Amino acid sequence: MEANPGEMHVVAAGFVHFEEARAAEAELRATLDVAGADIAVREVGGSHEFVNGFHVVLAGRIREGVLAKVHAVFHRHAGEVLTDVPEAWAWSKADLGA
Repeated sequence: MEANPGEMHVVAAGFVHFEEARAAEAELRATLDVAGADIAVREVGGSHEFVNGFHVVLAGRIREGVLAKVHAVFHRHAGEVLTDVPEAWAWSKADLGA
């Protein structure tokens, strides 16, 4: 797949502590052009096997051209990237009206 700096990706990172996720969110908002509704921090629910020790997730829509910076922010705040896929992959053909 050819890189497209303007293509949106759906990314998520897991964090053990809420404060780490909030710090990463604040850094992303301060340093990147991220719209208010494009990223959010939420508590993780599910079985212990599913959450893998993470209690909080920071997820959002991020332009492909800044993904490396976003991953670095996640890691700097003790987050682990859980998913990073083109936004188009996140929608079914039915969702798109196809």
